Amino acid sequence: MSAGRVVAPEIESPFLTVDEAAAYLRLTARALENFRQVGGGPLYRKHGGRVVYHRDELDEWSAQLRYAYSGAVYRGGVSAAPDASRPN
Repeated sequence: MSAGRVVAPEIESPFLTVDEAAAYLRLTARALENFRQVGGGPLYRKHGGRVVYHRDELDEWSAQLRYAYSGAVYRGGVSAAPDASRPN
């Protein structure tokens, strides 16, 4: 009997690589890198030095970017009508 190579079973992981996360969000990997440098992007983790994104956190980040219409003002995860009392 020969000692064959052990193959890990296919596992549906909730963790996505940078390229997978970028494709999931329809962004570039470079855009995610910029977010990691300057902030404002989705939360990420490092597993063994490798950047990964959890699918649920990508969904949460994307949900915070919803707008009701193009003139809406972003206010903490909710889009609202522009404040008429404030000058443009």
